[in-house]
Amino acid sequence: MLEEAGKVREIIEQEEQGEGNKRLDGDIEGEIAFHHITFKYDKKEVIKNLPLTVESKNIVALVGPSGLGKTTLGQLMDKVSFVFQNVFMLHDSIAENIRMGSDKSMKEIIESINP
Repeated sequence: MLEEAGKVREIIEQEEQGEGNKRLDGDIEGEIAFHHITFKYDKKEVIKNLPLTVESKNIVALVGPSGLGKTTLGQLMDKVSFVFQNVFMLHDSIAENIRMGSDKSMKEIIESINP
């Protein structure tokens, strides 16, 4: 048990490296949320239907055996970015907003979603 604790301490004390260790200045509000994420390498599923929410100012540890998707999840979280934008409202029906940019009829769109 002491040997494992020593390994954990060694990892914690390592100098940060790589692009995934950037810190943002200021108070950040909000959360990072993955809703039922699934990720595969070729045919091997490493993350299956995982819901995960990390609220601001919280620290999360990904712990588990090799090959279960910890590194993959960390890489996916590293790709999350903050998007600052103005709200753009579409002033039409929901059906027309779904159809926007498509020459298909609403019936064709519904059939393609529910074959």
